[in-house]
Amino acid sequence: MSPAYHRIHHSYEGSRGINLGVVLTVWDVVASRACMPVKGSSPCPTGLPDRPLMTEQDPRSRRHLGLLAGQLAEPFGRR
Repeated sequence: MSPAYHRIHHSYEGSRGINLGVVLTVWDVVASRACMPVKGSSPCPTGLPDRPLMTEQDPRSRRHLGLLAGQLAEPFGRR
């Protein structure tokens, strides 16, 4: 499983019920719930519609540790 594959599961663009696997994609494929990312495409919007989460592929992103800290702190931020 890749981060791009699992990020589709967390997209707010109507992707509920797909890419549910935690380690292996085989169960998603068997259950016809797999949605494979397209190589070279930009990452799908992740988070909530009014609170998108920055990803490491975003050109505006910070260094990885700063990005991770921001992602972990985001749920405790503004409401």
